[in-house]
Amino acid sequence: MPGDGRGRGEPGLTPSTTATNGPMSLPDRGDPQAIGELLACWIGCKVEEVDSLVEQARSRLEAIPNIRTLWLIHGEVLVRLAAVEHELAELRKVARR
Repeated sequence: MPGDGRGRGEPGLTPSTTATNGPMSLPDRGDPQAIGELLACWIGCKVEEVDSLVEQARSRLEAIPNIRTLWLIHGEVLVRLAAVEHELAELRKVARR
């Protein structure tokens, strides 16, 4: 490695790489405008994806009933259950006769 003899390279002279993406620097003749357009397109796609996920989450949230509605349903079920139990008790009395 070039450098100061201690195994470290001089900053800026050795291209850095990653295991998955290869060289991190742009080629010498890379068009910054084209790269900017690609980046803007990619960001636009990601923003649309996030907007879609946010909309989906909001619609799911709106579908959840509030606690008052849940308590009303619970009360109605209890009243109907009590009515069924009363009806069964009456039918058992009639069946014993």
